[in-house]
Amino acid sequence: MANPAAPHGLQPVQTQDGNPWNGKANLYHIQSTDTKAYYNGDIVQLVPAAGLNGSTQGSDINGVPNITGFTGSQTACLPIGAIVGVQVAPIGVGAGQTQGTAVNLNLQFVPAAKLNDYYVWVADDPSLLFEIQGSASLAAAQATTVGSNASFLPTAPANTIGPLSATVVDTIAVTATLPLKIVGIPYRPNVAFGVNMPLLVVFNTHQYGKPSPGTVGV
Repeated sequence: MANPAAPHGLQPVQTQDGNPWNGKANLYHIQSTDTKAYYNGDIVQLVPAAGLNGSTQGSDINGVPNITGFTGSQTACLPIGAIVGVQVAPIGVGAGQTQGTAVNLNLQFVPAAKLNDYYVWVADDPSLLFEIQGSASLAAAQATTVGSNASFLPTAPANTIGPLSATVVDTIAVTATLPLKIVGIPYRPNVAFGVNMPLLVVFNTHQYGKPSPGTVGV
């Protein structure tokens, strides 16, 4: 059976000790100056000291950390996790919405052009395993894929009003600097090796728990 072409970015599945993901996540701040769009499943990082994507290092006035999209380069900053939800209501003074402003309860993603700041929920536990789809170019992926490292291709969904990222794994290799480690494939009937194969991955390095040698915080 062929794997369905249904990319969804990174979706948390379980922790490395076998417990299912319990839905817990932490709140992060995306500045109005940030130039990227964000969807559920997108990989994010803290904003480095030099800034990135129009964002600046630090937090909002409530102390909620500033984040931006993770490009895959672990030299500037390490990933913290994947977006699992968008905050639709203000959290207070720093939420970018003044009192009395209507709240968009249909909000599912963060647009590239922003009129105000946004808040998202990020699954940032460094022990999490995520499921991500391989790209159509990975037709030769076989059982030897497990244990290899991988890079990803940040991609917006074709339907840009939908909530899910289209980010997929685009390279599988032994290269130590790649951000993801493939630890398995989902065990279910509709999974087969080859095109669009779903993969279970962990972060090789993580801002909160797996720094690589010589890496410093932002």
